[in-house]
Amino acid sequence: AEAIENFFLANNPWTISLDDEGYIDGIADATMVADSYRDLAIKALINAYYGLHTAFEAGSGFSVTWVHAFVAEEEIIAYYIDTLQSKDKVWNEKTKKELGFDYNMTGASPIGKEWFEQAYVIELRFRTTGPESLLINEEGYIDGIADATMKGQTYKDLAIAVSELVK
Repeated sequence: AEAIENFFLANNPWTISLDDEGYIDGIADATMVADSYRDLAIKALINAYYGLHTAFEAGSGFSVTWVHAFVAEEEIIAYYIDTLQSKDKVWNEKTKKELGFDYNMTGASPIGKEWFEQAYVIELRFRTTGPESLLINEEGYIDGIADATMKGQTYKDLAIAVSELVK
């Protein structure tokens, strides 16, 4: 994987040579199928070209959390947070945001708000005052925002990370 990464950093990902079965051809120390790596690298470059930057974390509990930053004229104009979870090691078909009210967080929320509703409030906070301004209490829950009471350290850390990518 390191050899592929070094190749991508030195060359354009679409120039990687693959054999008929998708295996790398012509890079010493790389003998794996790489068409998906190539395709992801190309998609990342396209996203960056159009102003979409992403930081993500693969959680130990079979979840992937990410924060997108949308950039225009070298400034972040919007943030987008979401999480894809799994149950019994099978990935859900929809993210928390895609589930909307079907995520069923409202009953567990002390403020009666669904996950996506709280996510929008957090995204707005990131946009208006920066991710560093998000307060997290000792238990890891968001503090100081009336309409968001869920755990928030990962979202804050990823928003800071994606903001650094943009600089």
